[in-house]
Amino acid sequence: MSDPVKVAKVWAEALSSPDADQGALSSALAHDVTTVSALGTTEGKDAVLASFGQSPIQSFFSQAKWSEPVVAGRTATMSCTFGSGAPVGGVTVTVTTDDGGLITRVETAIIAAPPAVAQPIQVTDGMRQALAGALGNGTPVTVAYSDPDGQPHISLRGTVQAFSENQLAVWIRNPEGGLLSAIKANPRLALFYRDPKTRTTYSFQGRGQADDTDRARQVVYENSPEPERNLDPEQRGVAVVIDLDHIEGRDAGNRILMDRSTQTS
Repeated sequence: MSDPVKVAKVWAEALSSPDADQGALSSALAHDVTTVSALGTTEGKDAVLASFGQSPIQSFFSQAKWSEPVVAGRTATMSCTFGSGAPVGGVTVTVTTDDGGLITRVETAIIAAPPAVAQPIQVTDGMRQALAGALGNGTPVTVAYSDPDGQPHISLRGTVQAFSENQLAVWIRNPEGGLLSAIKANPRLALFYRDPKTRTTYSFQGRGQADDTDRARQVVYENSPEPERNLDPEQRGVAVVIDLDHIEGRDAGNRILMDRSTQTS
């Protein structure tokens, strides 16, 4: 296999289908092949073959669109572009062959994703489900606020939940706690959810206020996880409703960017 274009395409096909028979790729690799990427350097044919399918962006290669290889001597360079939901725009791959046409080196460079376009605030079903199961999943939400002296504070909260299409809520068991005192002077809150198993991340920014209406108290308390309700059986806590101004993150392979400034009246 002496054509750099052919071996480059073999490499691209192997990236796109890592679970398929890799016989063609194995035949195209030199025993001392080296790969270099953002994940590091891999040396040797066996190690390179074993590395296929291990990339954190692997799932995006199956739908990637590859350019035709551009040849310069014994190298062939090609690029692929990912869909709008990918964390990067794609990759550029440069394949170098030896005198016998076997791949001796592959360099992979990341193509930055284009800037995301902000959408109107919309608490999605994925967000609702993630927040509802956060405590049981071992991924409670981190809430950040500033006290009246400007000192920042963070705490884990097990009752953060969707309240409406553009609001979150949280049940605060202790009416004398620092968060309730803080939002009277500065209502701005930041909330962060992260599930490393699914690589789901949500970062919320908004303005919180205590809501003493019967409806808010009932809904927020009843939608809190049972272990949290059991810690406040007499419902002495306070419901805080958060008007969302900004959401960003990623779930199910999709980038998320939402901002109140894009809302239409």
